[in-house]
Amino acid sequence: MCPQASHFDPPPPAGWAEGLGAGARQPLGHEEFRQLVGALAPGRRIAVAVSGGADSTALALLTARWAEQSHADVTAITIDHGLRPESAAEAALVGAWMQARGIRHRTLHWDGAKPSHGIQAAARDARYRLLTAWCRDNGGADLLLAHHAGDQSETFAMRLGRASGPLGLAGIAAVVERDGIRLLRPVLGVERARLVATLWAAGQPWIEDPSNANPRFARVATRQRLAALAAVAPEAPHALALAAQAFGAVRATHEAHLSVLLAEGVTTEAAGNCRLDAPTLAMAPPALAHAAVAHVLTVVGGQTYPPARRATERLLRWLLSPASGARTLHGCVVRRRRDGGADVCREARNLPRVAIATGERIVWDGRFIVELTHGDPTLPYQVASLGDAAADEMRGRGPRPYPAAVVRTLPALFQAGRLLAAPHLGFSVRGAALDVMLRARQTLAFRPFAVVSRAG
Repeated sequence: MCPQASHFDPPPPAGWAEGLGAGARQPLGHEEFRQLVGALAPGRRIAVAVSGGADSTALALLTARWAEQSHADVTAITIDHGLRPESAAEAALVGAWMQARGIRHRTLHWDGAKPSHGIQAAARDARYRLLTAWCRDNGGADLLLAHHAGDQSETFAMRLGRASGPLGLAGIAAVVERDGIRLLRPVLGVERARLVATLWAAGQPWIEDPSNANPRFARVATRQRLAALAAVAPEAPHALALAAQAFGAVRATHEAHLSVLLAEGVTTEAAGNCRLDAPTLAMAPPALAHAAVAHVLTVVGGQTYPPARRATERLLRWLLSPASGARTLHGCVVRRRRDGGADVCREARNLPRVAIATGERIVWDGRFIVELTHGDPTLPYQVASLGDAAADEMRGRGPRPYPAAVVRTLPALFQAGRLLAAPHLGFSVRGAALDVMLRARQTLAFRPFAVVSRAG
């Protein structure tokens, strides 16, 4: 990506929205935006992700105006990915624009080594990680994102091309939860042209990203195909967005039923392990039972995406049979119980060892939010699993609240190989304190647990 700052003054040039209806060329009014954001019921602390592009810049301006009338506290946040020499200057430019509008602004940096492959996906993950961490650290602020109707149409078309099912075709959700923070998309049903018109009307420049015209990216290629389709069928992109909205209603119904099934058929503990009630799963519709098992495996395994459908179906058939024993799938061990249910815990392999500094908060193994609240700032610490050796060291220090298979996979604090803290077991040495909390998910019945902490 190589954005270039574009300074424009209204009015827009003739033909800038050729082919769009008159309504699509109108700026998004403050009253209309008030209704859109109000429908999502944001809290009083709000962060707006602002890259400097037209969409997010318009959202920041609209949100700031709404906040003045609603007495909300708003901060615009720009992520400097550090992938190009110009990125720091561009982030500073966005900050200057926000300051000129009276909008508080922060720039967050993606530091450290960058992957050589899959850089876009890695940058997206880093962006969400930084944004949600800032929101957690600042009173659990809601995060507003500028996805619009065009993004929805593109997502629908891309997933249709991959033969996604009804849930995938639901596209982008207007409200979702990630790492304990609500992500809100108030302009998801708004055409991009109206966001651009909003900037023209306000005399606000924005940054154009040349990568948005590079067809080697799948989304850009899809966007260009939709533009060609719109030339002969102007309503086609809008129809795709409406189709995604219809499938979204299907997804909402599915998730409501799934939430009930998870509440009735799954018991979770602060250690991240779960207990499945096989009879409850057996009484559920097969598609719903499959979704519940896939969901449990994804969360317990600390994964981003669910396991392969066929593998999950085989596991579900085994769960609903009288067979005994244990199986592994998606980073989890699933062990049958005598009462017909099953215990699901993280597999004791591929567990990371991650450096952590005093005062730092990280996500460990995709399962836990871990913060080193007390320690020597001059010493290097690591968060790793307790493992067999450390778990054996803990023997005799008191009753274990979790099975041995679970204890081995729990996060613990180490310094030069020495065990300093195991919060789930209530252990720490003097001067060290590690706070641990299960990651909150957008996903239904798995909600945040209280922080597990132990100070020596």
